[in-house]
Amino acid sequence: MRRGVRSAYQRQAEAALATSVAAFARWVAPVLCAAFPVRIAHLEASGTPADRAADREQGLDARLHWGDGRPPLGLMSRLQRGRNWRTFTLECRHELGCATELDKLLARGAANPELVLQGYYDDAGLRGLALTTSALLRHAWAEGWFGAPRVQRAPHPGRAFVPLAWDVLHQRGLPLREYDPVTATWWGQPLPGLDVPSAAAQAASTARTPAP
Repeated sequence: MRRGVRSAYQRQAEAALATSVAAFARWVAPVLCAAFPVRIAHLEASGTPADRAADREQGLDARLHWGDGRPPLGLMSRLQRGRNWRTFTLECRHELGCATELDKLLARGAANPELVLQGYYDDAGLRGLALTTSALLRHAWAEGWFGAPRVQRAPHPGRAFVPLAWDVLHQRGLPLREYDPVTATWWGQPLPGLDVPSAAAQAASTARTPAP
């Protein structure tokens, strides 16, 4: 790729990263910290060479640290602006030929994130959020539960993403916690190694059933 084209891409990527970091801090981190007894170290926000390398090589965007000394859990996150599609979307093709989110997820490295988060937001706030395990998404990929790749037309033509609807996991009773910003509650099946939310949120979870 020509230097001018690559520089334009880098500027767009840096702008997108800054937007994602701000949205995570404003909309996502408060929800996670209110529900789970964790402190969040947002690697994308730190910008250090080591943290950027962890993001680039393992897809590690943040770490959830427990107050009781348990090992931290790694988190891969994707935030999308606009409508809540209630879908995980993993990058499966990069226009520069770089390792994709799907590549990193399937690598199964010891340092890879244990958790995967997808959120949707707009100017009014958070529209939806879901949290599951990377192991479950690897299983979903092996079982063929993901949809066909969707090619992005802008701002990065050539990138492609594979979707996995949250209801695919809900309907199978698999570990997936979904946050409803309207009622400010979590529902769905608890995740292994992650404390369940408050009793009130848990009661709301058991009372709600997934959409058909």
